[in-house]
Amino acid sequence: NALTIVPLYLLAFQIGRWVIPGDYPIPDMSALTQAQGWFSGFWDWLMALGWPLLVGIPLLGTALALLGYVLVQGLWLLPVYRRAIRRNQINK
Repeated sequence: NALTIVPLYLLAFQIGRWVIPGDYPIPDMSALTQAQGWFSGFWDWLMALGWPLLVGIPLLGTALALLGYVLVQGLWLLPVYRRAIRRNQINK
């Protein structure tokens, strides 16, 4: 999705900066608006992100997968938990 890829990549880059020691500034986004085309400018900007992005993407993917798993399990088990509470209150 064109609207979410840049914020997700920036978040992954930031996570990579926290993990990898050193100073990694965020590259200038002016390449995105150059006359050579949006995709080519995006690709150049993406390649300038380097190692922090390469490390941050798997970490962000793993964190979001774990968060999604926990949320789905919680939402899936919530009706079961409520039913068990109601059943225990009726049986008392």
